[in-house]
Amino acid sequence: MKLESNKSQFPLKKDIDFLIVSYGGGHIRTVLPVAEELIKKGFSVCVFALTTAIEEVNKTNIPFFSYKDLPQANNTTSISYGKFLSNEIENKGIIDFDETIAYLGINFLDLSKQYGKNKARKLWKDKGRQAFNPIHTMIDVLRQIKPKWLITTNSPRSEKAAINAARLQNIKSICICDLLVVPESKWLKDKNFANYLFVINKEVKNMLVKLGRPKEDIIITGNPAFDSIFDSSNLASANHYKKLNRINPAHKVILYASSPEPKTHPFNKKTGDIELPAKIERILLEYVNKNKNVSLILRRHPSQNQNIEISERVFKSNLETSFNVMVHVPDLIIQVASTTGMQAILAKKLLLNIDCSIFTEDTPYTSMGLGVGVDSLEELPDAITKILASDEVKPSEINFETQALKNTVNQIEKLISLN
Repeated sequence: MKLESNKSQFPLKKDIDFLIVSYGGGHIRTVLPVAEELIKKGFSVCVFALTTAIEEVNKTNIPFFSYKDLPQANNTTSISYGKFLSNEIENKGIIDFDETIAYLGINFLDLSKQYGKNKARKLWKDKGRQAFNPIHTMIDVLRQIKPKWLITTNSPRSEKAAINAARLQNIKSICICDLLVVPESKWLKDKNFANYLFVINKEVKNMLVKLGRPKEDIIITGNPAFDSIFDSSNLASANHYKKLNRINPAHKVILYASSPEPKTHPFNKKTGDIELPAKIERILLEYVNKNKNVSLILRRHPSQNQNIEISERVFKSNLETSFNVMVHVPDLIIQVASTTGMQAILAKKLLLNIDCSIFTEDTPYTSMGLGVGVDSLEELPDAITKILASDEVKPSEINFETQALKNTVNQIEKLISLN
């Protein structure tokens, strides 16, 4: 199913209180509760929904727009670039065609303005979408909307460009850091990047301070996306999922939260295995086939193909069901450098980290003592067996702020009063 921004519109209203720019997945789930709460308090809010964030925002009543709603999307050169580049993408995911054309075309046009067409083409060839830094586009957006504040998460490309554009336009900005921000610390440590950083715990704050970021810029709030993990409705929905799918209560249940592996790491140029997610799935399917007392739930990232073949003990987790629900279903969660690892820890679930990804060092769960890790796929079956059979392997714990949404909104209101 393709995602469509059927009610998105580039805002005609100017001088709004908050513009929120966010990619999908865990990023948009971090900022959407904040947007809804700010609207309840009477602030005007609009979301610039990037790629897979469109589907999430489309479920709400929050005003939003996407790349295809921008005036630049009608630029004939941009359209030409977008169509050409879209043919070079192996996995177009679930974003609709017009959005894909607009995203690629506008970003490449911006890249060409920065470096010239030939250099931009080389950057695209070497880095793909990771080369994008649409600073000119974001300056144009901010000039047209004129928000009083900008809020993003800690993603690169469009979110990072929006923060830098806000500084150039003298617009105050807040970067809500959703996880451990190890790779992102390269730019988060810069005191000129965002006026304020909201982080998940004191360990992240201390890391950034050691790297040179002034401590007064960093506020510990937690991550609003995780507040609802223990809502009674989510626990009830998890039980409903088990009953609806007739999962045998005597079985051990594994949930694999898949995430894409690109050809190249966006920051350090490490070479990735794009087949890694598929290889993991094949190993898990074979494991379940051999172990009749085990059931498997497959949950793929929004940018991945959602066609999953189910069987008697293999189930699908639809994206429509929040992971804050699904985290309560299995006994063991398997992940690769994902937000889902943190959710598993907070829900006190057994966690198995596959540490052969190019992103392993960016989300070092295993080295932090959070979950069990395997360095190769060959180790995976034995690791699963040992974890499920052992009474000695316990869920990990982490220092984490609760009531993150309340903390975040309170801090935003405080900053408004000070500025």
